[in-house]
Amino acid sequence: MSRTVVFRWCSDFRHGRMSTAEMPRPRQAHVVIIQESVAAVNCLVRKNRLITTREVADSPFVSKGTVDTILHEHLQYSKVCAQWIQKYLTDDQNCLSLSSMSNLRDMFFLSTE
Repeated sequence: MSRTVVFRWCSDFRHGRMSTAEMPRPRQAHVVIIQESVAAVNCLVRKNRLITTREVADSPFVSKGTVDTILHEHLQYSKVCAQWIQKYLTDDQNCLSLSSMSNLRDMFFLSTE
């Protein structure tokens, strides 16, 4: 134990401290993510898929960490080739993707023959 800590404790006990247990430390305020924030972030991303989290966080209602949480956990977006896309496709998007892949496969095999 350092000498500085002992002197600090002596000073604290002279000023009314009763225990050597750690005092509660201030923490960052807990941010409640509301549907309006999620909708606003979703609207910004849909308008401009190339937007960065810092640009979204420039709005006065959310911090960068909250924007990251909203994008990744609530909206389930991920950044691919500098664009935000949803992690999971809808059924219609999945069918369209499969049909596009089969068309490309057919075109490839026709060109090799």
